[in-house]
Amino acid sequence: MQPLDYISQFPIPRAQLPPRLLELLEPIGNAPQLRVDVALRHDIDKHGLDREYVHMITALVPESDLDNLHVLSEASDGVVYYSTPDVRDKGGLANFNTSVSGFDYIVASWGDGSYYSYNLAEKVWIALGLSPRCLGGKDQRIIYDDLALPEFGVVEGEISTEYYWSSKRNVCWTMSNEYLRRYLWMRGCYGVRIFFYEALVPDNQEIRKVMAGETHILLKPDRGWYELDIREWKGGGFLSKYGLP
Repeated sequence: MQPLDYISQFPIPRAQLPPRLLELLEPIGNAPQLRVDVALRHDIDKHGLDREYVHMITALVPESDLDNLHVLSEASDGVVYYSTPDVRDKGGLANFNTSVSGFDYIVASWGDGSYYSYNLAEKVWIALGLSPRCLGGKDQRIIYDDLALPEFGVVEGEISTEYYWSSKRNVCWTMSNEYLRRYLWMRGCYGVRIFFYEALVPDNQEIRKVMAGETHILLKPDRGWYELDIREWKGGGFLSKYGLP
């Protein structure tokens, strides 16, 4: 099955898409040496002209479910589980099972709006036989190696970040394309990015055409795979928000 051509289906032309959004929409190539982003939380220039924000997680979706995907609820928070379970009775957590709207994931992540924590999903590191090592101090990273080969830095990323009006640090988890594709093959799944993206983009005629004379639009196709919010911004240009699976 060929990957869905998201870019051709998107209402904004390719040439007008911010580079980061373009990267998120394009399929990953087959080259084994690629480093693939599997989880992100970036908050850049919050009040400036270079404003950009993105959070993303990667879900494992069986081929039979690809055509029925819509914007999943996890796109709003960018974590596998938000807050903590409200358990008031003994055994209330007996059937607790984390997922991305029923799908497994590559990076386990949790957040409550103020603090976010990340780690490689247990199924991934066990299935691939990976071992962790930690970097402390200012780095606060976990690196997973395949010691049997050995192959170092198969997966790595920041452990946590705090949020108080802006992020204390950006989070980026990367994985070897070779190992990612092996794991997806073993699971019989596709890796699907679930993300929210926001950017301040310059005024241009292509986006004006999409807005059709309005100062604010919200595009949400029936059973669509994206939601697009564009509005004129007081500092010039448009503030564009995208929620996509």
